[in-house]
Amino acid sequence: MTQVTLEHREPIVYGPMSIQFTKFDTDDKQFENEANELRQKWHREYDENLQKFHKEIETELQQMEQIQEELDMLQRYSSQPQRFSKEYQAKHEKLQQAYQEHNERYCESLRKLTSEETEHPIGMVIYQNYQTLLKERGYVLVNKTTSDAHTTTEIWNKE
Repeated sequence: MTQVTLEHREPIVYGPMSIQFTKFDTDDKQFENEANELRQKWHREYDENLQKFHKEIETELQQMEQIQEELDMLQRYSSQPQRFSKEYQAKHEKLQQAYQEHNERYCESLRKLTSEETEHPIGMVIYQNYQTLLKERGYVLVNKTTSDAHTTTEIWNKE
């Protein structure tokens, strides 16, 4: 009979950091190797997903800066009478509309990034993936305890 002890600690917020961990101990070397490889894969996928949001945010910020520069140039090099022309007002309105659209996309990407980091922290993702992996490999949960330190310990057996 092989056994896996899976331990997970809920996030503990310490200033700007959140301390969380998921680890396991097993006498099944095949499971251990597979789990370690998958953990690296899950970390890569999670990091790539976060990088995607960071890239979207950076792109929107750059676009907003460029549009703001165009607005400033338009205002700087337009005389007071020109600002009342329909051409000026149309161009100004178009730039403001584009700025607003980029700002909305920026806010949405920032919301997605924050949501991903807070609602799906990597420690929880790995914990849930380990549980799924154990079930797929024929392990059965035989004991689960939670301590006062918000640490959950699970013992999984396979015959």
